[in-house]
Amino acid sequence: MALGSYQRANDSQSLVRLYLSSNKIRNPHKAFAIVRQTRSLESAKLALQYCLDKGDHEGQIEMLVILGRITEAMELAIVHNTVETLVTNIRNSEAEPQIYLQIAKYYEQHSEFLKAGRIYETCCKSASLRPSLAENLVSSGNFYAEESSNGSISDLIDACNNSAVHFYLKDGTVDAIDAAIALVGRVRSSSQIAQVVDWLADQTESNSSATSKEGARHLFELHIALGDLVRAAHVACVLARQEQDMGNYKLAHEQVHHAYCELRSELTKLRLQSEDTRGPDAPGARTALARGLRTRTQTSPTRGGSPREAPSQRQTWDRREAFP
Repeated sequence: MALGSYQRANDSQSLVRLYLSSNKIRNPHKAFAIVRQTRSLESAKLALQYCLDKGDHEGQIEMLVILGRITEAMELAIVHNTVETLVTNIRNSEAEPQIYLQIAKYYEQHSEFLKAGRIYETCCKSASLRPSLAENLVSSGNFYAEESSNGSISDLIDACNNSAVHFYLKDGTVDAIDAAIALVGRVRSSSQIAQVVDWLADQTESNSSATSKEGARHLFELHIALGDLVRAAHVACVLARQEQDMGNYKLAHEQVHHAYCELRSELTKLRLQSEDTRGPDAPGARTALARGLRTRTQTSPTRGGSPREAPSQRQTWDRREAFP
């Protein structure tokens, strides 16, 4: 009877109270769903008390975030090792950059470097979208930035981006390197580009064939992200020629075709951005590939002057050719 009345009256607070306390129709899952949907503070307080009574730490964190008590939620998450729950719940909230920095430090200490990098990147977005929330942090100078000079919000953003790239590279997984490349392609900071270039240079010069190829693939993606299509084409040609010299003709063809498709897509984007009504020009991608191949043959002669090296010699990358 009461349930139907509350539903017809759209009384969310009474519904939450009923679902949490009534023995006959108790349904905490429905109560929490109502709180998430309505974001009612009074309903969240009822749910928080229920979680406290039941010892539900993850539920407490969620309700604290809805109530805007994010610092308390952070402290609770660290104590009970439920930081991932906190991250999930503050994703769409107006958390201060200080909270994100604390989370990033937590992930650093637990050697979860990919997560640390992502949180540093989130901190940058938070500070740039809501600079008022970063003012206290900046004025105190208490942020991860040895290179900060005048304690501005731009210093904070640059420092966090540097930290994000650093931990992405330290993680070293494919997802982490892709994230680092995406970040530097978007931000275009020389210091962050240098971090990625140095790391990729070490990878492409590795004695391990698999590591070298993976580093070269990421190098191609880096040049694409930075808009340097000719250099990206050059890297693709080097990769394909290496495979060809080792007798992997099918793989070499696939790599060139993949590079062509990537370059054509990027050229199309550039033409759309410049409002060029002529549409995508497929020969443009072929031209970039041709320039890349020509650069390779002109700058990498053998001792006898021929542009073709022996397969064993072609596995070493020349930084002047492949890197900015």
